[in-house]
Amino acid sequence: MSEVFSRALRRMVRVPAVETLPAGRIVELPGRGRTYVMDVQGPSDDAPTIVLLHPLACTAALSWYSAFAQLATSYRVVSFDLRWHGRGIRSRRFRFADCADDVAAVLDAVGVERAVLVGYSMGGAVAQLTWRRHRDRVAGLVLCSTARNFR
Repeated sequence: MSEVFSRALRRMVRVPAVETLPAGRIVELPGRGRTYVMDVQGPSDDAPTIVLLHPLACTAALSWYSAFAQLATSYRVVSFDLRWHGRGIRSRRFRFADCADDVAAVLDAVGVERAVLVGYSMGGAVAQLTWRRHRDRVAGLVLCSTARNFR
């Protein structure tokens, strides 16, 4: 990569400095398995909750680490490793329907009734399916680089 291009890229792409990652914990989802959940409280007890859903072949922390601090100034921020990713649930097979049901189970585990789901790539597919299967739990969707159908 040329030095000119490198300098231009550093000026255009600003990744916030991150001193520490939010603490996470392993959470048992009854009848489903265990997953790694990061739950950052917002500015108040009644702050709206957003759930960040990561892309394929990634983890919650790796995908969203640079967004937690800024988002937590306005929202409660929850993210977790989807099944077959990072410290997510291990199962015999991988299905988006199971991932969508896991979202609802994580909401139960952290005591959240409704949340805005933010999904990037595969996380967007999971967010859409969660809305379809658990509409009463979804306050809104933010979909990034995703599609309606995956194969």
